[in-house]
Amino acid sequence: MALPIRQILGGNPYRDEYKPKKREFLEWLETVLGNQTGANAGALIVPSKTALDALSPAANTMAWVIGDPNPNLDGVYQRSGSTWVKRGPLPYNIVYLNDDGGTANAIEVTTAFGLPSAAFGVLMLLEIQEANTGAVTLSINGAAAKPLRLSNGDAIDAGYLQPGMTLLLSDAGAEYRLLTYGDVEAAVEAAYEQIRDALVEGLTVITADHNLGRYERGVSLRSDADESVLVTIDDDWPVGREVILENLTPTQDNEEDEILLNVTILGGEKIDGTDEDNIGYIRPRSRHRLIKTREASGGDPALWEVSIPETAYFFDAELYPIQIATFAEADTFSIPEYVTRVRVMDRGCHWKRVGSEPTHALKFQNGTQWWEIDEPEIWLSMAGAVQDGVTDDSQAFSDANSVGRKVRLGSGVTLVDAATVTAPHPWVCEGDAPGKSFLKFTNMGGYEGLNGIEVQITTPGSIGQAILGSASKLSNCTVWISGENGASFIKTPRAQTNVWTRVKPVVNLENVYFRGDSAGDAAYFELSTTAWECVLDLGEGVNYALKHVHGAGNYDFRLEPTTEAVRSKFMRLGGAEAGPGGILTPLFDHCWLQHYGTAIDIGWRVIRGQMHKLSVHLCWKGLESLNPQGGGNWGLDELEMTSSNFNVQKSGIKVIGNTGGMTFRDVDITRATGGFNHGEEWVGMDIDTAVKVTLKGGRAYSNGTDGEYTGNKIGYRLKSVRNLLAGGQLLRANFANQMTTGMLIENPGKGEINGLGIDGDITDLIEFAGTPLGSGSAVGFTLMGVPDDPAIINGLRIKYSGTCTRSLVRDLNEASERAPSSRTTISAAGTTTLTFGVSTAIQRLSATAGTGAYIHDIQFSNTGTRSKDTIKIDLSIQSTNSTIRILDHTGAVQGTYTSQGTARKDYTLEVVALDNGFARMVGSTPFITSYL
Repeated sequence: MALPIRQILGGNPYRDEYKPKKREFLEWLETVLGNQTGANAGALIVPSKTALDALSPAANTMAWVIGDPNPNLDGVYQRSGSTWVKRGPLPYNIVYLNDDGGTANAIEVTTAFGLPSAAFGVLMLLEIQEANTGAVTLSINGAAAKPLRLSNGDAIDAGYLQPGMTLLLSDAGAEYRLLTYGDVEAAVEAAYEQIRDALVEGLTVITADHNLGRYERGVSLRSDADESVLVTIDDDWPVGREVILENLTPTQDNEEDEILLNVTILGGEKIDGTDEDNIGYIRPRSRHRLIKTREASGGDPALWEVSIPETAYFFDAELYPIQIATFAEADTFSIPEYVTRVRVMDRGCHWKRVGSEPTHALKFQNGTQWWEIDEPEIWLSMAGAVQDGVTDDSQAFSDANSVGRKVRLGSGVTLVDAATVTAPHPWVCEGDAPGKSFLKFTNMGGYEGLNGIEVQITTPGSIGQAILGSASKLSNCTVWISGENGASFIKTPRAQTNVWTRVKPVVNLENVYFRGDSAGDAAYFELSTTAWECVLDLGEGVNYALKHVHGAGNYDFRLEPTTEAVRSKFMRLGGAEAGPGGILTPLFDHCWLQHYGTAIDIGWRVIRGQMHKLSVHLCWKGLESLNPQGGGNWGLDELEMTSSNFNVQKSGIKVIGNTGGMTFRDVDITRATGGFNHGEEWVGMDIDTAVKVTLKGGRAYSNGTDGEYTGNKIGYRLKSVRNLLAGGQLLRANFANQMTTGMLIENPGKGEINGLGIDGDITDLIEFAGTPLGSGSAVGFTLMGVPDDPAIINGLRIKYSGTCTRSLVRDLNEASERAPSSRTTISAAGTTTLTFGVSTAIQRLSATAGTGAYIHDIQFSNTGTRSKDTIKIDLSIQSTNSTIRILDHTGAVQGTYTSQGTARKDYTLEVVALDNGFARMVGSTPFITSYL
């Protein structure tokens, strides 16, 4: 059953579900026609009014006249008496045209019934089946074809008609005319989308003058207007209310499409501009937000302020109002006065109009107007960089860094001249990735030459940009020095008054690879022919953070080092020795440094440094800090290093003059094999003067072939350390004499060594040397888990030299504290000397018969004795002619023991060495006093 015509055509045209269906409309039409034919036997249909008049049916008979030569006679008639009375027009105004063949350009159709012959007698619907390729004709029911034209009479262009498009048309006499422009449904949908966009933000879409009600969010003008549209805002709007005014009319240069305002702008500021009556206007393709700041009072108007300035609404190349082909023509290009933002195509960026000349370099002047770059990040290409590795991009690099925003390197090789490039602090420069983004420096002038980027830090009083918390950052790129050596890549100044206490800017490097021109020796990790004297020359008053940094220098550890090679450094930290500044909390994380004379040179006053997963490979020296302690300044203080590796020639870590604590966890130090035999002493870790040193894990490894290196090889030298906590270290040497001393403790203080490991041959395991730092409780070491295997210790397990004696050390598991497995037999006069801390702590003695009566003395020596050292004697006298005497270290007899006339007498003696000479008795056993 067909739906009612009101239900088919009714509804809200702006609702998504409103889409009239052709099938429903045809069903309704067929029902109407069926009711006038076979469904009603008394109904008549005739081709003319003359034919109808010839009929004389019963009264009230209904009839239709369709196709009369006079279209005014067509209609619905009723028999009344002897005449026909016209009751109304035919009940159909739209006829559906059925495709009946033809071509895309010569359309043939049929209808279910005849059509009026008069022009515009009926509306027709036609669904297109094929896209046209030229002008179109239409033939209906086999009649002669007539042209099909647009509503204005123009011919239809090729491709205008598309499959599925529905046309509404009428017979205009000599031709058929479209009554719509394009697809009806598409036009309705486009209008709906525009209105819906505005409704999302709460804007009122306007096409004419409009009074903005106080509950409206704002207005949106969205179509070309014949004249400007005036928007009025009443004075009763509350202070603080904000309105949005947007003009999305498509024609930028049509001044008739402006929105005029009746409001007064704060300070006479323009929106896009003001006319003679001080009425602001909104140009096409622009958008503003206004906020009310003052009520009208005393005859003064209400005051409004521009809260968000004009923004260009479309950015794509097709719609953007002004495009300038090249930056070279920007200063002479004709830019309309109302345009505030343009795009320069060869630079690929936008520029905005500003009120005065910018202080940075990315600007141009067009007439009397200044323009500056309008991008959140500055790509080097926007500054004119070519980045082909041949063209000098120094000016582009300096210009980009002058703006004060993040600079993006992009891919390619950016060639810069160190003599001309500048990058004022603070700056941020980011590449795509190392190996993809290159920053290549030339004209460096040798080691005494130029710096790549010099961070200018001004002193208080003229601090400028170098303020507390400011930061410069370089990331995700390769830095390449080419042609000759240079002084440094980044240099910050030293010896600046009060910088230490007042400035403290930051320099960050992350995911950066430093290299020189390659020597092509792949076996040694890109040994370079060029290098910086010091890649990062980081002075005082600046904090630093390095993460995922890789540096390659030009020191060849296989050859006798040249002066230049040894002086090359990757990093120099700290202020001048004379002060006054320094560095606070430098951070190094995941850094790989190779082929430098010294990887890290730490100078004056570096506090709370942290180094994690640092790898120093094939360098002359690893980390070195040689500043003396004294005055109000100091050297390295509170260093923490973890999970790091040093593979070096001369020394791994050397620190002199530390006043704080240092902690090394899992730090390996290796002397590389295959290097130059300098014949000098090699020390893995060399610490001189420190309050506290903590060693947890790690390894000292003299990796050389038999006889490859001469000179002493010392794993750890710890001198004048007041508090030492060590444990878990591995001391390793491949061959004999490749590790002469595992751990040398000079001028010892207090400490604990809890567990050492040995792999390979070692001469002396631990040596205490020099003069203790104090006395009493201020000195003394406890050893635990220290091996004594003679198969791998060729010399002494514990060695004492200088004024250091056994009294310093309490060895909890040394061999001297183990009980002997057999007795010592005494059968004649003589003397047996026992030394505290050296002789076995348990003595088993048997006095048997001799050739006659005899006296045998057991004397105690105090050499190397510590307080409370103890020796126990299990004494068995098995003859009546033997006498045993106990003598203290002075030779005085402290006790005499005999069999007392019996066949056998046993004694248990415990001799305890005390500072005050006090001795204790064990059970009922006589006691012995031994004075230290």
